[in-house]
Amino acid sequence: MKTYIYTFLSCLCLSCLAFYYDPYIETKVDSKKLKELASITQPIRTIDPTDTNYQDLLFLKEKLKNVDLVMLGEQQHGDGATFLAKSRLIKFLHQELDFDVLLFESGLYDCALLWDKIQREQKIKNTDFDQALFYFWGMSNETNNLREYILQNAKSTNPLLFGGFDIQFSGNINYSNRIQDIEFYLVKKNIKLKEHYKHFSKILEDYQYNTLTYRSGQISKTEKQIIYDEIKHLSNLLKTTANTDEDKIFIRYLLSIQTHLNYKWLYAHDDRKQGIIRDSMMAENVIWLKDSLYKNKKVIVWAANYHIAYNSNKLSNSADRDKKMGDYLKEKYDSSCYSINFTSYSGITYNIETSDLLRINDSVSSSVESILHTANKPYAFIDFRNISRKSFLNEAVTMKCFGHQNTREQWIQLTDGIFFIDEMKPITFN
Repeated sequence: MKTYIYTFLSCLCLSCLAFYYDPYIETKVDSKKLKELASITQPIRTIDPTDTNYQDLLFLKEKLKNVDLVMLGEQQHGDGATFLAKSRLIKFLHQELDFDVLLFESGLYDCALLWDKIQREQKIKNTDFDQALFYFWGMSNETNNLREYILQNAKSTNPLLFGGFDIQFSGNINYSNRIQDIEFYLVKKNIKLKEHYKHFSKILEDYQYNTLTYRSGQISKTEKQIIYDEIKHLSNLLKTTANTDEDKIFIRYLLSIQTHLNYKWLYAHDDRKQGIIRDSMMAENVIWLKDSLYKNKKVIVWAANYHIAYNSNKLSNSADRDKKMGDYLKEKYDSSCYSINFTSYSGITYNIETSDLLRINDSVSSSVESILHTANKPYAFIDFRNISRKSFLNEAVTMKCFGHQNTREQWIQLTDGIFFIDEMKPITFN
């Protein structure tokens, strides 16, 4: 009887495995691919940002010699090991390749306010970055060294200028203080917010991103138009006297608020369309910052892999083919823009929504990550711009650049380089 049960269960398991068999997944690492990757990857010695012996990164001087915009991605926003690697890479780019500006996927105005305070005040603390950045960048231990570095160099002859490009609010600022900041700025222009722009002022009092969608049905179409008109009127008025960087940033801030209100109300339950508009506006902000506020400076962009991808129209999943920030920036800057996607073989990440630790998806044996793991490369870099035409990397290959999901794409068309981390570790907090 026991033999019969064991046989039955064994057959059942085999049936299940057959049912879930994926013909695209190879059963072992291909030796030829292993040999090729071993010959073209650049080993990285460490991701510790306190290690300033940059001999292992000097190869990037040649790779980036005609580049003045570098985009650094991440699979998910809870990837602590990636934060460490990016922090070290940013310090190298600043010290060795003369990159001047670091822009985060965080609120344009929130970051501008903090940078202004850093330049004016003496007692800015490392923890004050949570007033500008999303908490996973502004408070995690893995960005601590980078935040200290920004503060230490802020008033030197070679500062790493700090800013943001997102249209969302990101800083840990309560809404009464946010309104006070707006009122304080406008008073200097002899403008009284609550008196001259009543409807705009009112919506700011309940301007929370997680409630805008639900409040959409509570605000009439007429009132929405009045709010848009007030923002436009205020923006046009400010443009007539926009002389300082503060003026220009505040006008962009108003545009961000108007855009966000518009897509939250117009596409209340359509995340895809909201994402399309957000990516286009983030790209516009980066272009404006680079060409106007930081003209003739070399810029580093910190964002998600998904946002910095380009040639999105070539993605296999039609739902992912909408234009992303990376598409716009590549169209604008072409080869002077270099994107680096980060990826990993295995490990744990931090869920920024639930605060749980999550084991990431295992890399399938046919993936680039599995090959690099087999090659015993804990950290490695691949430059996709200089790949032989005969390389298997020109074909569709499996990688985990988008949210740790094994995805089969022609990745060589979507990014310029890959930074590999064998074991992902989550962000941590004190």
